[in-house]
Amino acid sequence: MHRADYLRDMALRFGDALLVYGSRANFTVLGREPDFLVLTASAQTLPNPSKAKISIPVMAGLMLLTFLATCVIPTAALVVLMVPIILSTAADIGVAPYPLMMAMAMAASASFMTPISHPANVMVMGPGGYRFSDYIKIGLPLTLVVLVTVMLVLPVFWPFVPGH
Repeated sequence: MHRADYLRDMALRFGDALLVYGSRANFTVLGREPDFLVLTASAQTLPNPSKAKISIPVMAGLMLLTFLATCVIPTAALVVLMVPIILSTAADIGVAPYPLMMAMAMAASASFMTPISHPANVMVMGPGGYRFSDYIKIGLPLTLVVLVTVMLVLPVFWPFVPGH
């Protein structure tokens, strides 16, 4: 291996590591903000049992929006953008914000469709010899599996109307 090739490869690896650790730092800094916002929204809005049925399609829509946005926006930035949207939506339809926030968290962390979606995707793209289309071929069906699974399981653990 030539020295120039070695230096180029090391620079790429350093950039990948910086992307991963930078994302972790963002989550650490932003870790307290969503909890505060969720508690604020919960205190202002009491869940309405009659609105629970409408919340399933709303949750699906927010998850699809999150899935699509993770294709072009890094996960940490997307979470910061989605939190106010989800809190406002939960307040508008009269349900607890917790299931919608968890759906957004699951959708943001299940970003398989592009190499931009997650730092780990970027790290394996070069050494694995993957192309952009490979991520779409495998990521789209996997994303649909996650969507269906979350839609079925999430309301069991985080009900839209607590106590119902």
